[in-house]
Amino acid sequence: MVRTHSIRRFLNHLRTINWQDKAIKTYLRVNYGKKVDVFGKLSTFYNDGWYDKVVNMWLAFNAFTE
Repeated sequence: MVRTHSIRRFLNHLRTINWQDKAIKTYLRVNYGKKVDVFGKLSTFYNDGWYDKVVNMWLAFNAFTE
């Protein structure tokens, strides 16, 4: 498990994983912080998902961090 606030550190860690050895199921969660939602409550906004292919994980990462 990797938890970091730095995108560069996260990307460097992902590049060290040997994806060809076995199928790795990864969980990606990008937290955008706490904001006031439409109901006036303070809520945490995030995107997350489980990915079994490195291509899908990279596509989700790019979409989440735009």
